[in-house]
Amino acid sequence: MMRGAATPSPVAPRPARHYLTLLFSDLSDSTGLAAAMEPEIFSALLERLRERTAEIVARHGGEIIRIDGDGVICIFGFPLPIEDGGRRAVETALDLHRAAAELDATVAGTGCRVRLHSGIHSGVVLVSAGDLVRGRYEILGDATNIAAHLCDLAAPDEIVASETALGLDLGFFDASPRRLVTPRGARRPFGVHSITGRAAAPSRREAWSRRAIAPLAGREEELARLLDAHDALEPGTPRLCALLAPSGMGKTRLVDELTARLMQHGTPVHRGYCETYLGGSALQPFHQIVRSILLHDHHVDPAAGGATLADALERLVPGHGATLTRWFGAAGPDAPPVPFADLAAAIVALVDRDEGPIGLCIDDWQWTDDASAGLLEGLLRDVRRPLFLTLAARDDRRLDTLSGAQIIRLPPLDEDEVRHAIGSIFAARDAPAPPPFLVDRIVARAGGCPLFVEELCHSASVPGAARGEADGPSWLEALIQARFAALPPALAERVVVASVIGPVVPIRLFEAVSDAPLDEAVLRALSEADFIYPGDDAATWRFKHSLTRDAVYRIVGLERRRALHARIAEWLAAGGTTNEGFGDLELLAYHCAASGDVQGGLGYAMAAGQRAMAASALDRAQTQYLRAFTAYKALATSAQSPVPLAELISSYGRACVVDPSRDQIPPLQEMVAMAREDRDDAAVALALYWLGSIHYGLGEARASIALLDQALPIARRLRRQGLATQIVAALGQGWFDAGRCDRAEALLNEAIAAMQGQRGPHSVAAYVYAVADRAQIYAERGEFARAERDFAHVVDVIGGERPAVMCSLLTKRSGACIWLGDYAGAIDFARAAEELGLKNHSRINVMIAQALAGYAEFCQSGSREAAERLVDAARWLEAASHGHRISLFFGWAAEAMAALGDVARARALAARAFARARVGDGFGEGSAARALARLAPSTPGRPGAAHYLAIAHRSAERRQSPRARAATLLCEAGIAAARGETERAAAHAEDALALFRAMDMESHAARAEALLATSR
Repeated sequence: MMRGAATPSPVAPRPARHYLTLLFSDLSDSTGLAAAMEPEIFSALLERLRERTAEIVARHGGEIIRIDGDGVICIFGFPLPIEDGGRRAVETALDLHRAAAELDATVAGTGCRVRLHSGIHSGVVLVSAGDLVRGRYEILGDATNIAAHLCDLAAPDEIVASETALGLDLGFFDASPRRLVTPRGARRPFGVHSITGRAAAPSRREAWSRRAIAPLAGREEELARLLDAHDALEPGTPRLCALLAPSGMGKTRLVDELTARLMQHGTPVHRGYCETYLGGSALQPFHQIVRSILLHDHHVDPAAGGATLADALERLVPGHGATLTRWFGAAGPDAPPVPFADLAAAIVALVDRDEGPIGLCIDDWQWTDDASAGLLEGLLRDVRRPLFLTLAARDDRRLDTLSGAQIIRLPPLDEDEVRHAIGSIFAARDAPAPPPFLVDRIVARAGGCPLFVEELCHSASVPGAARGEADGPSWLEALIQARFAALPPALAERVVVASVIGPVVPIRLFEAVSDAPLDEAVLRALSEADFIYPGDDAATWRFKHSLTRDAVYRIVGLERRRALHARIAEWLAAGGTTNEGFGDLELLAYHCAASGDVQGGLGYAMAAGQRAMAASALDRAQTQYLRAFTAYKALATSAQSPVPLAELISSYGRACVVDPSRDQIPPLQEMVAMAREDRDDAAVALALYWLGSIHYGLGEARASIALLDQALPIARRLRRQGLATQIVAALGQGWFDAGRCDRAEALLNEAIAAMQGQRGPHSVAAYVYAVADRAQIYAERGEFARAERDFAHVVDVIGGERPAVMCSLLTKRSGACIWLGDYAGAIDFARAAEELGLKNHSRINVMIAQALAGYAEFCQSGSREAAERLVDAARWLEAASHGHRISLFFGWAAEAMAALGDVARARALAARAFARARVGDGFGEGSAARALARLAPSTPGRPGAAHYLAIAHRSAERRQSPRARAATLLCEAGIAAARGETERAAAHAEDALALFRAMDMESHAARAEALLATSR
């Protein structure tokens, strides 16, 4: 039996969860085939196909669980978890498809072809004993349904495999570009590929490198030790270094960097790897190394074969050419096998043929075979030239026979190294810099594992990722569960209990709910197994990676899981504490719900959300309110809920509105539907109001207005005056964004008048936003004194409280300062907003503040660095689907790049502003048009300055903005002056100056005066 293949279990399994890869494969057009053939011939065809299927599946370490007519279901990773189930399944499918095609001769003349179509997916499933109907095992779970759906999607002779199944092993195959599919019942789409064949004999390193590899982070000390060992080389004294670390800790990436450094200094480096599957043959790594030496050092191609290869090898290594020719299979199938001693001598001679240092690197040495270990000892003993050997391994089990090895263990990256790696990964992908909260989540979940860091960054950059949550790819579970399966039962039991508690495990809580005692020996064993480590204080343990905890938790049986959750909730409710502040309420909510106590989970989730809101932890509050809503939906009737649906909707809406994101829309839409189902009109109006507010925050004024128009008559019919007033204010804000300042001001004045004197906990925020938006209307018109009075008034109303509201107010105030030309004031307000946004976890406000500060600093200094910060923030906001007034940032960025002479980028950024204007966000249209107008004289073949100036004037008129009109006149004067049209320049400058003076825009007036002076 091949190494690494799963051993079939002779005993029917008890129902248990396992992470498996599933292959569904069906005969295409079986009905047509059956109709075109005699029954006996069709039966013989199926029998032959089944025989080949059994042979092929067994060869790849899988197991057939059911043959259903002309289809087969196979699994990989049971009863023993494996790391490469997806690769095995795809290899199996390729061989099955080839075997089916070979049977075409059977149906010659029928007009039909023997072809299969297959689907492959991985995930957690419940495995239990089967029967004649259900097959050898019964496999239940979402992964089974998805694999079947992918099979249904596949065309004849097509293999559709999910990214979840393939993981990093996609590089072993030729595949179509990624496409998204949404299987029946799936909550969201996921990526799949059509597999068209095997890649051209890649090594695992080459296959994995087809994905973006994370830049090397940290490891300076380890790299220095390796380079020092190389520099100490002397003839006849080889150096052997062994890099030891669990999977994913960056061994291969470090070897990549070492290889590059050595080759830069003239040391040739040749690499091989050991494998347990598909090519894990004797002397595999040295076969790869010798091939590399021949190709790259001596330009001999082992694939040449025949006499050509034999002659070249004999000239290269006299006396050993025939041995190497036979080893490469070029001496014909009847040639006798190569004696090991002869082969070892030939490889030593080849390595020793040249002078100067040489480097050999072997990856995954823990899987090596005895012959390779013996050959390595021979090289260390017999090679005379300076030889530098590097082995990368997960553990030291194959190092015991190698004396003198320098062991270098790779610890997890520290927090600073992880943060540096995250920034480097996003920069390498030319992606916007991640916000601080996303970085924090990745740092917390990755546990210092470079592979996890890279995959979490990859997941987080996928469009539509929910609120920047960093969820690792599912295929990582296969790596983790393979290690978990190797734990002794006593240790595995402790890991299971810890996984139910959570990523951080308070020792007191663990001891209260577990029958398994804890001691230093247990913790040491779990740390050595790379699962659980001492926590940040003496009272806790922690999983090394929260991804590890999640992978283990998913395979804990439902009954066992619920029982443990109930014991944890009971301990917490009885007064047990983890000293986590409001985190204990969150834990109670989580464990109650997970134990099946839906009502208790709902009540505690609401309490936890309220406490999080009081602490301005908006993201945690949203999580808790959504948890409460999930519990509400699980109740049989609304009467069973300890919390009214309207209260739940209001709580969630208030937690979202300060930091709106697109993933908040589906829950609110579901809340609208649930409220209508409950015939709760008050809840319907509230849900529509908050849904409209989120659309407004995303820059979708038209959608916002449509929703609010639905909510307003309901609120008025119910005589909910406070809600109706808030809706009127929100409509005013929407119409301002849509460019109807007159209508917006009338609605805001109506709402403000109704709200004055109301000081309820919820009405204050609505009042503040309404007054602040009215102030922005004043600023848009150039009425800055009135705007400042409104801003000062709302600051007095807020006082030192409501930091989330204050954060939004500060960004609005910063923008008004920029319009006025008070750039120092704009920077101060923006920095204060950024500081508050970080405290509140309001990622949107943080990025808005960075954009405002970047533009204000550029206006002060003309700094390219400041302009780039503005561009980065605008790109991040767009990537996060936040469209609220971001055309303004793109317009400003276009002006900045035009001023810096970067024509191409200015045009691209202006195009983004125009695109936003077409969907109703016209704030930056004028700035973008003015930027292109300034570039027009130097851009032959494109629309002239007059074209863009006309756009800017129309935008100012539409927005009823004298400020924007004055800015366009000043731009027009500057262009005329540059062309030598002094009279026209003076006329426009005079008009702009008059407007600027009327609006007390002193800095802009000074620019107009200076231009007027040069034009006379």
